Amino acid sequence: MKCGFAMGVLAVRALDEVAPGFDTGRLMFLGAIEEECTGNGTLSASRAGVLADAAVVLEPTDLGILAGGVGVIWLDVRVVGRSAHAESAHMAVNPVDLCGVLTQGLRKWCEQLPQEAPDEAFAELASPYNLNVGGISAGDWHSSVPTDAVLRLRVGFPRSWSPGEAEQRIRAAIADIVARDGRFPSEPVVTAAGFRAAGYALADGHPLSAAMARAHREVHGADPRRFVTGATTDARFYVNDFDVPALCYGPQVYDMHGIDESVELSSIVDGAKVLARFLHHWFERQHRG
Repeated sequence: MKCGFAMGVLAVRALDEVAPGFDTGRLMFLGAIEEECTGNGTLSASRAGVLADAAVVLEPTDLGILAGGVGVIWLDVRVVGRSAHAESAHMAVNPVDLCGVLTQGLRKWCEQLPQEAPDEAFAELASPYNLNVGGISAGDWHSSVPTDAVLRLRVGFPRSWSPGEAEQRIRAAIADIVARDGRFPSEPVVTAAGFRAAGYALADGHPLSAAMARAHREVHGADPRRFVTGATTDARFYVNDFDVPALCYGPQVYDMHGIDESVELSSIVDGAKVLARFLHHWFERQHRG
């Protein structure tokens, strides 16, 4: 996220130098916390009145226009097994094995969601609603079958569902997997933990998207890629909760959330040129209006 912040600072500084007084309206530059785990920073700022007639979120988008994201929820799932010494492991119930059963079943459940809840806005995505096991903890001794295990899950869900509905449906899917398998000594305990993000999408052809595309063309001589993602961004709050159009536009990144995550430094400058033109046109239009 630092690359987007740098891009925004460069754009505003450049405009101050070449077009002083360009911001004939009101320009706000917001740096918010917790974008990666809840979005509570942007939500709190918005509730406090830090809002405008449009918002550009400076996520790294490879200089494309990111216009929407799926719903995302985080859940912790505690699975209880039946512990024993390893020499009688064949008679025990290992909760780690049961976690594998749950993971496999939930992945199949996620795969059928595009058919269960079709959404044309995300039809381009091969796998929009992914299940991710972000962590698992179990056991404390090589020669003991663990008593329990905890799965830390991230689940994508359709835009037509609220986070509450998504949680209810995931709980029902887990209960169905458990009932079908027959090896679970008890029902897993599911706890919400972090993200409860509704899906969102900026309408095709929205003036905000058109203005950003125009600025990109002026700098790069070609239309930017317009796309949606099987993840989420803070733009959802503006679009869903405050009726403020929002999109994401930012630098080029590699291996995001992986080893050797990095940013193409030149793309920060390239993006700043686009953002500066966009801002200048936007305020120029407001002044004429």
